[in-house]
Amino acid sequence: MSRDVLTEIADQFQYWLKNRSQKWNAPVLDAPGGRRDEFVEPYLKKAKPDQVAVILKTRNRRAS
Repeated sequence: MSRDVLTEIADQFQYWLKNRSQKWNAPVLDAPGGRRDEFVEPYLKKAKPDQVAVILKTRNRRAS
């Protein structure tokens, strides 16, 4: 797979994520350094069943 193909896939995913998060009214946030479950709890308390309440970005881990 070429670099251009991978870039296109990544761009399409970013577009999809932005579009879906707006449609679902779910913010895309940086993952906290601490516990994620505690961080998302306020969003989940306001959510309906089966609703996407918040989207967390991954934490970047450094190789040891």
